[in-house]
Amino acid sequence: MDREELKSKVTAKLGSTQLTAITDETIDHQLDFALGFVSDDTQVDDAFVERVAANLKNIDGGSHKLIGSRIQEYKAQHPQVAPSPAPSPETPKPDSSNERLEALLKQTEERIKKMEDAAAAASLKAEKDEAVKQVVRGFRSLFKSSGLDVNDFLLDLAMKDVAVPDKDIDISALVKTAEAKYMEYAKKLDIDVGVSRTGSGSGGGKSKTDLRFERKKRRQEALLK
Repeated sequence: MDREELKSKVTAKLGSTQLTAITDETIDHQLDFALGFVSDDTQVDDAFVERVAANLKNIDGGSHKLIGSRIQEYKAQHPQVAPSPAPSPETPKPDSSNERLEALLKQTEERIKKMEDAAAAASLKAEKDEAVKQVVRGFRSLFKSSGLDVNDFLLDLAMKDVAVPDKDIDISALVKTAEAKYMEYAKKLDIDVGVSRTGSGSGGGKSKTDLRFERKKRRQEALLK
């Protein structure tokens, strides 16, 4: 999906709401940022569009509030007074009010940029948190389909080693990474990860405990011969 398609969906979601405090450049930047998390058009569902629209409304509302407070601050610091007689040509006075206004506008633009960056960071965190939830669900579904129980302790350890990228998130690949880390910790800590209830688990349907008892039994039988 490209930016214009997403913009059309977001515009429809906004309805009568107009974004008047932020520029088209800012809107395009936010749309491109959101699309960085999309690897399949099916991910752009109603909830995704709602999050993008809400993010743009928050940025626009915050910008309106900031600009309004800056204007009120400027008016309070520079009350209107009766115009003084024009200075004579030989003694011109510099118009410092324009310089102060320009400086104030520059500060406002910097504040808006910080707000946009904060909103982008919050959006990124939300997307990555949602990706982690999807990986856990995918992992549990994988084990359930194999008839295996999930060891939550091992899963927590494995997920700490799963790094979710900032864009182009591949849930299937992350589930495989989580599975590999899960089995790695199970082996390292000598934790039985369970036996498949369908008979397809490790050891031909026997747990590590069963296999240890069988080895012990064979050793005892050998001593009696």
